[in-house]
Amino acid sequence: MYLVISPDASVVVYKGPDVSPFEPVLNMRPLDQLQGARLRGGEGGSGPFVSPDGEWVRFVQSAGRRLLQKVSISGGPAVTLTESPDEVWGASWGADDQIIFGSRDQGLFRVPGGGGEPEVLTTPDPDQDEVAHMWPSIIPDREAVVFVIVEGGRAPAVSAQIAVLELDTADITRLDLAGFSPRYVPTGHLVYAAVDGSVRAVPFDATSLEVTGNLVPLVEGVRVKRTGAANFSISDNGTLVFAEGGAGGRSQRSLVWVDRDGHEEPIPIPPRTYLYPRVSPDAMRLMVDSRDDSDDV
Repeated sequence: MYLVISPDASVVVYKGPDVSPFEPVLNMRPLDQLQGARLRGGEGGSGPFVSPDGEWVRFVQSAGRRLLQKVSISGGPAVTLTESPDEVWGASWGADDQIIFGSRDQGLFRVPGGGGEPEVLTTPDPDQDEVAHMWPSIIPDREAVVFVIVEGGRAPAVSAQIAVLELDTADITRLDLAGFSPRYVPTGHLVYAAVDGSVRAVPFDATSLEVTGNLVPLVEGVRVKRTGAANFSISDNGTLVFAEGGAGGRSQRSLVWVDRDGHEEPIPIPPRTYLYPRVSPDAMRLMVDSRDDSDDV
């Protein structure tokens, strides 16, 4: 994920602009200001989320995506909390100072907010064609967490089902909702993203852990990456922030040459989902990564 809003809706923490494709940075912007600033100590970070008290930002180190770290919301030295046995895909910080995180090819894990060894909470069931559990969201005042079950392949867009885990019994119940990055919000709703880039809300009873009504669309055009990371966040008072983009993170882009005076000259090739252009040493050729159905270089 690229962005998160603090529980009190005072600050947004977001990824980028990157120093390079391999050196992401985290930035912080108070909502009462128009300019953001680099979060000192958040270098190399992605997937940020904020502690319940709003004092800390937790993030994943992009190099390897296995180190969970935290830094003060005002910046400072980063502190390593744990090293995951697998790439971290989604995490949530509970009021009891416990962090639950998902993984690319395994289940859910739990670690104390102060750091420690990760505890295994779930294991994907191969008999149900499950390959991973990811994108958890802790339900406050309830020993439960909503998360995404990925079936049939690594890319959650193949099949992603929202489920709920009861922490005291380890029981898992599927909610008959197909989507990504679910969040429980204090209004009594689950908010999640669909494959078409829309964000939806559905009434949810946190006591019985059941869906109790019909879904309602909230916004459209939210960027949903192929990992299942949906770039939206909701504060405790209901403030919603999101990043626009195509579903699957597949926004069409055009390429242009830009000279040192800022003049642009379009390159006459069709728009695609271009990323990371690199110019050859003789400046006569261009190499790009296109993240569409072909995944070409």
